[in-house]
Amino acid sequence: MQSIAFYPVIISTFFFFFAVASMSADKLGVVSNLRENFPYLFIDDYETARSVLNTFVGGIISLIVFSFTMVMVVLNQTSANFSPRLLPNLISNKTHQLILGFYIGTLLYIITVLISQGATHDGRQDSLGISIMISALLGFLCIGLFIFFIHNISQAVQVQNIILRIYRKASLVLDRAKEEQSPSDKSMKDRKYVEIASGKTGYYRGFEESVLHGPLKQKQGVIEVIPYIDEHIWEGDVVLRVDEGLTEEEIESLLFAMDISHDRQNPNSGNGGMVMLMEVAVKAMSPGINDPGTAIEAVRKMGQLMHRSLQLHDTHQKTLKDFEFDLILHNISSAQLVEKMIQPVYNYCKNDKSVSSALIETINYLVKSTKISAGRKKALKQELATIKNEFDKKWERPTPLKS
Repeated sequence: MQSIAFYPVIISTFFFFFAVASMSADKLGVVSNLRENFPYLFIDDYETARSVLNTFVGGIISLIVFSFTMVMVVLNQTSANFSPRLLPNLISNKTHQLILGFYIGTLLYIITVLISQGATHDGRQDSLGISIMISALLGFLCIGLFIFFIHNISQAVQVQNIILRIYRKASLVLDRAKEEQSPSDKSMKDRKYVEIASGKTGYYRGFEESVLHGPLKQKQGVIEVIPYIDEHIWEGDVVLRVDEGLTEEEIESLLFAMDISHDRQNPNSGNGGMVMLMEVAVKAMSPGINDPGTAIEAVRKMGQLMHRSLQLHDTHQKTLKDFEFDLILHNISSAQLVEKMIQPVYNYCKNDKSVSSALIETINYLVKSTKISAGRKKALKQELATIKNEFDKKWERPTPLKS
């Protein structure tokens, strides 16, 4: 569904069958009644109808070419100025796909009608039916959609809208996780367990309980998933801890339930949203762009997402549906958030006073928050002290000379 051609192909197929259906409807008595009651909606002259359809075909082809060109320009600009990680979000924008699909579908509809009229026209007025009227109507709709497309894509490429869109999407995911997650009251430390290593390298996306093997329903126990969402794991890394006594087949079933992707990009998670904002901030401060304003806005939105993420428990528990197993899951720790989100921004932006100051304000906001537990603030306090110390040394004002 992230392919730019997904919806256009589906819509074009629908329009083709719609064209066939509308041409078949031309032979029904309902169309004859419409022609008698509303004659101004029908074109009686064959050459006029064909000329109108040819005009729409040429115009819609121009709209399609211009629209696809604009999409390519937007993707290139986004990749160059912000981050290549944002491209899947723009490509999978359903509004753009639907509009392009409507263009192509309309073009296919009109061409089908043109071919049909050329093959079946016998000089009678009643052979020019409702399909001609629908073709003209679709052509006018394409013009209106083109205006909307220009407005929409010009809004989509503005960096403040990109940052806000990432923030809102990630916020919804983190807020939902906060509502659904409950702290874990179980631990593998007091149990006899075996560790299971991953059979492949990639990024952990989640545990798919729906694919678990049937015999596991007859057993009880605890399963601990070690990686957090979007964490990179190597082949051979320990990813599961389970109670002793499971067969090789059952262990293979548990590994199969581990959703591991080769793509680092995951716009549908809270961690993925923070990573994208971090990359936008770093990219904004590259020598070729040097845009502190964008970096500051990305850092502040990233801080708000970190505030939500740090309110989650280190581990949370989930009971598997239709199974007697309790699942222990991990969230990203505060130390990992500091390493993955804060340190890359500071290391790249520490020579800019305004961005460094915004980063210090963001960390200070997290440290002072009463909604974050003391244990989750430890790494933040250490990082804040380190950054402030370096900031004060670098930007210390010299003592003014006495007159």
